[in-house]
Formats: sequence, structure tokens, C-alpha cells
Amino acid sequence: MNLTLEISDSILQVDAISWDSLVPDIPILSHAFLSALEDSGSVGSGTGWQPCPMLVHDDGQLVGAMPLYVKSHSYGEYVFDWAWAEAYQRSGLNYHPKLLSAIPFTPITCQRLLVMAVKNASKIQSLMVDALEQIMLENQLSSVHVLFPDENSATIFKNAGWLQRNGVQFRWENENFNDFEDFLTRLSRDKRKKIRQERKKIDSSGVVCRRIKGADVTAEQWHFFYECYQNTYAEHRSTPYLTREFFQKIAHSMPQNILLVMAYLEGTRQSLVHSIFTIELPYTAATGGLCNTYRIYTLSCVITKLRNFVSMKVFGFLRVALKGNINWRAGLSPDQLARSIKLPTKSLLQPSKILLIESRKAWKSILTS
Repeated sequence: MNLTLEISDSILQVDAISWDSLVPDIPILSHAFLSALEDSGSVGSGTGWQPCPMLVHDDGQLVGAMPLYVKSHSYGEYVFDWAWAEAYQRSGLNYHPKLLSAIPFTPITCQRLLVMAVKNASKIQSLMVDALEQIMLENQLSSVHVLFPDENSATIFKNAGWLQRNGVQFRWENENFNDFEDFLTRLSRDKRKKIRQERKKIDSSGVVCRRIKGADVTAEQWHFFYECYQNTYAEHRSTPYLTREFFQKIAHSMPQNILLVMAYLEGTRQSLVHSIFTIELPYTAATGGLCNTYRIYTLSCVITKLRNFVSMKVFGFLRVALKGNINWRAGLSPDQLARSIKLPTKSLLQPSKILLIESRKAWKSILTS
């Protein structure tokens, strides 16, 4: 065994077959998805997301990897860390740049320490964890953050002494329901009532949803989707993170993993959700709409269509990243998430622990409500 570790300047410099040999059947970790982000200008120079994937070779063969970015801001992470930036400022330190392992603009739990299935896999993972701290110190970065790691990855970082920050995301679990009524019987009376009321409003509103698989999506439908995507950001006085070119690239390179759900009102399209899925589970990746009046109705309708799709495909679960009461009305449940953090100095340890305790209390109240 002759392990060597390097930091690349771009996923585009990495052989796609070699990278994908380390990736489980999760499309957002695939070379096609990550390279589309770079190739489309969604990440890279001028975006605040500088790619620097970590690679581990054994006698020239890629046996370990990790998606990495140097961040000059905290946008697009879907984790609120303004309190951390303030803690650094009070200590006379800069919070940016920082080192981040995440899938850009995608708050989805999955593997972070990618490794080939070999007997020394744990040694390769430990090598990558140790290298993160070394990179942080040598490049005078403020900290290292691993966002949305799966349970196995989070445990490895925790055992290595990293801080853990809790979070919550919503998901719908497919418990082999016989039909929609069977699903409702598993909920509390109040939730059943709210969901039935919601569906009645959808039916009376005239909103109709249609599922379209990636290979069947037309160029015009992709154009409409991006209009929805842009409009969602415009309503919040912001600009989209993902470029139109990004969606064009994944439409070409991974159509088998794409599902669009389009909502219609009296024959006119109102809203649309873009979902990335595998044989095991789907991820909602982007959402948007053009009509404020029916926004809640159309999103509820879209979630119902996705939930039905999950059932038909015998998926494990549907994970949705939405804000507000829409999660509860759609019958989704909170699921606790982890975030692993490494700091360069013990002087920040105590204030950071206070922030972590406050975070745990806040999320615990959601999980138990």
C-alpha cells in the first residue's frame, strides 16, 4: 500500500470513471453533477466557491476522495452560521475564507469521505480527516466545515475530536402504505385534518400536477423551469445560484436521474419542482413558481406528486428542503442532521460550544413538538 494525497484545482481534472467508482448510487455526488456545477460557472472563479477536491491514490489508483471548496462567503450552504462569523469577529479573527466539504446549493445528507471498498478503507478515511486540519492550518483558513454528512461520516469526524452541530430537515418515510388513507391513519388527528383540508383546497382550486421524467422534458419546459427558479430568487431580492447552463448540462448528462413536477391551473403552468432521484431515494433540488396566489396550493400538490412517485418506485423516503409550515401540512417529519466543524485554535472552543448548545436546544424543540 502506497497512499498519496493531493488537492486538485477542479473536478474536471479528475477522471470521471475513477471518481464515480467511489460514489454510491447518489447522483449529486457523481462526477456528472459536480462537473456540471463547475463547467456552467455555478461554482468557480468569482462565485465564492473555489473547488479543491481531495484525492487519495494507492499506486496511481484513486481509492479515496472528498468534495471540497474554499469559501469566501457563507451563501448557498443552507446552514445559518452568522453567529459563528460574529464569534470570530469578537475574537479579532476573520471567518472567511473557510474550508467546506459539501454539495454546493444542495442541503442533502450523504457520504463525504468517499472511499473504495478495500480492507484499509478506514485508514484512507483517517488520512483525509487529518489532511483537512493540515490544509486549514497551512493555508491559514478560519475553520473546516463538513455539511450534511451521513451518519457514518459524522461518526468518523466526531471520533476524531471534531465539534458536532445539530440541525433538522424534513422527510417523508415510505412505510409500505397501502394507499393515501393508510398513510393518514399513521398521523395525529390534527395532521390528518390539516392534510385533508389542504387537499380539498387543492381540488377546489383546480390545480393539477404532472410528472415528467428527464428524458421527456422538452427545451421549452426547461426554459419554463428556469423562469420559475429565477422568479423564486427575485421575490426574495436575490439572484439564482445555479446558472441556466447547469440545468442544460445535467439534462444532457444525467436525464435518468431527473424528474420535473409541473403544476397547472386552468391549463396554465404555475409552479415546478426539479428533483434528482436514484433507485433508492429522490432529492428535491430546486423549486419555483410564477403565481403567488396559489403558491402554497401548487407546492402541496407537487409534494403529493413526488410522494406518490416515491411510493410507486418503492423508494425509501422523500427528503424536502422547504421552509415554513408547508412541511407539517404535507405530512413530513423532522429528521435530525449533523454538521462537523474543526477550529484552528482553542481560544474559540468555549464560545463555539455555547453556540452548539443553543443550536441543540433550538432543534430539540422542533423534534419534540
